[in-house]
Amino acid sequence: MNDQPTALPQGIPVGIRQGYSTIALIPTISARWALPLRHERITSWDNPISFGAQQWAASMSISSE
Repeated sequence: MNDQPTALPQGIPVGIRQGYSTIALIPTISARWALPLRHERITSWDNPISFGAQQWAASMSISSE
Protein backbone atom coordinates (compact mmCIF):
# COMPACT_ATOMS: atom_id res chain seq x y z
CA MET A 1 0.00 0.00 0.00
CA ASN A 2 1.27 3.46 -0.87
CA ASP A 3 1.50 5.78 2.17
CA GLN A 4 2.59 8.79 0.13
CA PRO A 5 0.03 11.46 -0.81
CA THR A 6 -1.12 11.57 -4.42
CA ALA A 7 -0.30 14.76 -6.31
CA LEU A 8 -2.95 16.53 -8.37
CA PRO A 9 -2.01 17.82 -11.83
CA GLN A 10 -1.28 21.23 -10.23
CA GLY A 11 1.30 19.53 -7.96
CA ILE A 12 -0.85 19.86 -4.82
CA PRO A 13 -0.51 16.76 -2.62
CA VAL A 14 -3.72 15.05 -1.54
CA GLY A 15 -3.75 12.71 1.45
CA ILE A 16 -6.47 10.73 3.13
CA ARG A 17 -6.93 11.40 6.83
CA GLN A 18 -9.34 10.37 9.51
CA GLY A 19 -10.82 12.49 12.27
CA TYR A 20 -11.07 11.34 15.87
CA SER A 21 -12.79 12.69 18.95
CA THR A 22 -11.48 11.98 22.44
CA ILE A 23 -13.15 12.68 25.78
CA ALA A 24 -10.65 12.54 28.64
CA LEU A 25 -10.70 13.03 32.40
CA ILE A 26 -8.04 15.44 33.68
CA PRO A 27 -8.14 15.31 37.49
CA THR A 28 -6.72 18.77 38.34
CA ILE A 29 -5.44 21.84 36.57
CA SER A 30 -1.83 20.90 37.32
CA ALA A 31 -2.21 17.22 36.37
CA ARG A 32 0.33 15.77 33.98
CA TRP A 33 -1.84 12.90 32.85
CA ALA A 34 -5.29 12.32 31.39
CA LEU A 35 -7.55 9.27 31.43
CA PRO A 36 -9.24 8.77 28.05
CA LEU A 37 -12.90 7.90 28.56
CA ARG A 38 -13.89 7.61 24.91
CA HIS A 39 -11.86 7.73 21.70
CA GLU A 40 -13.90 7.35 18.53
CA ARG A 41 -13.46 7.92 14.82
CA ILE A 42 -15.60 10.64 13.25
CA THR A 43 -16.85 9.52 9.86
CA SER A 44 -17.10 11.85 6.89
CA TRP A 45 -20.90 12.06 7.24
CA ASP A 46 -20.81 13.00 10.96
CA ASN A 47 -20.97 16.60 12.12
CA PRO A 48 -17.94 16.96 14.48
CA ILE A 49 -19.76 19.27 16.92
CA SER A 50 -22.86 17.06 17.15
CA PHE A 51 -20.66 13.97 17.42
CA GLY A 52 -18.70 15.49 20.30
CA ALA A 53 -21.90 16.53 22.10
CA GLN A 54 -23.31 13.00 21.81
CA GLN A 55 -19.98 11.54 22.91
CA TRP A 56 -19.93 13.85 25.96
CA ALA A 57 -23.52 12.93 26.88
CA ALA A 58 -22.68 9.22 26.61
CA SER A 59 -19.59 9.73 28.79
CA MET A 60 -21.63 11.46 31.47
CA SER A 61 -24.15 8.61 31.60
CA ILE A 62 -21.29 6.08 31.98
CA SER A 63 -19.63 8.04 34.80
CA SER A 64 -22.88 8.43 36.77
CA GLU A 65 -23.62 4.69 36.89
